[in-house]
Amino acid sequence: AVAVVVGFLIALSRGIFQEDEIDMVITIISDSFFIPGVLLICVGLIVYASNEGLFLAISYGFKVIGRTITAKKDETLMNEKYHEYYARQIEKKAIKRLQHPTRAKRLASYIA
Repeated sequence: AVAVVVGFLIALSRGIFQEDEIDMVITIISDSFFIPGVLLICVGLIVYASNEGLFLAISYGFKVIGRTITAKKDETLMNEKYHEYYARQIEKKAIKRLQHPTRAKRLASYIA
C-alpha cells in the first residue's frame, strides 16, 4: 500500500493529469513505480538476509574484533566459535518470540 501511495505521489509531481499524450502518461506511470519497486525489493532482500543470519555473521565478526582489541578476557566468549554464537543467538530469538505475543494473539485479545 505504501508503494502505491509513493508511486502516485511521484506521478502527481511529474504532472500525470496534465499530459495529453498516452505515451507520456505511460512513461510517467512506469517511472513512478520504478523507485517504490526497487525500494520494496531492497527491503525484502534485507529481511531475507536477516532471517538467514547474515547480520549475525557480521555482528560475530565485530564482536571478535572488539574482544581482540579490548581487554575483555572472558574465556568462554573468547573461545566461542561462530556456530556456537549462532546457536545462542537463535535460542535468544526463540525465547524472545515466546515471551512476546504475536500480532494475531494481540488482535484476538482486542476483539474478545
